[in-house]
Amino acid sequence: KVQLIEVSDRYYEKLQTLFATGNAPDVLSINYGRLGDFTREGLLADLSPLAAGRPEIDRSRFVPVAYDTFASVGPTVGRPGLYALPRDWGPTNLLAFDKDAFDAAALPYPTSGYTWQHFASACRKLTVRHDGTVKQYGAAICLYPYAFAAWVYQNDGVLLSENGDLIAIGERASVGAVRFLKGLVDERVIAPPSAAHDESADEFLRGKVAMSFVTPYNLAALREAEGKRWGIAPPLEGVRRVTGCIPTGIAISVACRNRGAAMDFAQYWVTSAGDVASAGYCVPAWKPALDSSAMEEGFGPQAASVLRSAATYARPYPASRLLPYELMLDHVKYALDEVFVKGVEPGRALLSAQENANVE
Repeated sequence: KVQLIEVSDRYYEKLQTLFATGNAPDVLSINYGRLGDFTREGLLADLSPLAAGRPEIDRSRFVPVAYDTFASVGPTVGRPGLYALPRDWGPTNLLAFDKDAFDAAALPYPTSGYTWQHFASACRKLTVRHDGTVKQYGAAICLYPYAFAAWVYQNDGVLLSENGDLIAIGERASVGAVRFLKGLVDERVIAPPSAAHDESADEFLRGKVAMSFVTPYNLAALREAEGKRWGIAPPLEGVRRVTGCIPTGIAISVACRNRGAAMDFAQYWVTSAGDVASAGYCVPAWKPALDSSAMEEGFGPQAASVLRSAATYARPYPASRLLPYELMLDHVKYALDEVFVKGVEPGRALLSAQENANVE
């Protein structure tokens, strides 16, 4: 029997309270970034011995990069072992585009291999001005850390130092990625973004922008948009083809008394992900679900194809050996707010955020 604890708000605060009061759940869903913090604090059970002899959850049954990324968390934070099974592996920065806007500008639709240069050129041609006022921007961008990570990765950059200890967002590739985006904002061909409140998908639905970067979680709203002709292209290609990711895993509390039963349920939860995919909500990391017709049912044929491909080269914001996940993200948000809202030079803003985070 399973007692489900539903948390509608402040999920991780609730989890921390449950652990602190000795009421930790036996099995829990956990974001990849938070997984490093909970593992570092010794709150989660090592699943390696529990997973042995279970062919259904062998590494070969998952998207390889998803399994390997989750398996790397324990060693990264100094606790060798496997502390969560990957459940969903949602690529970010999928390029949504307005077909009517592209037709009006006589531009070909974006496809695989759409580069930063293609994107910048399209932004300029898709921007519509009247009497000095922008009526339609070429694109909107999201500044959340998972999206920022995609731009840095595409520019062949890193987010942590080589040993995984420190934030490295002040390095050349990270700064170059932000300068590229800020240049397009200054040209007024990308809508002014906010690091605190992402409105990029809504701006796309309202016709304020011709392109927007979305996650799998936005696709349901796009499919429900009446009268809007849109398409989805893979993430852009910069120096290399890679994108960000929003992953979730299933873990077991170290306090769980019946870990065998808990593992049975964790395995069920992971391998039944096709049911969720059919709702158009997540991209399962378990390959049988990822390859099933549930993807088409949930996301539509064209988007399902893009998601399957992007899942193979998606990468999340990395776990740090020492730094809490929330601290890293707070400093990234602060730096991007400094650049895009307050107008601070990107190199100065990112280097300052890097130094402040690493001092903390």
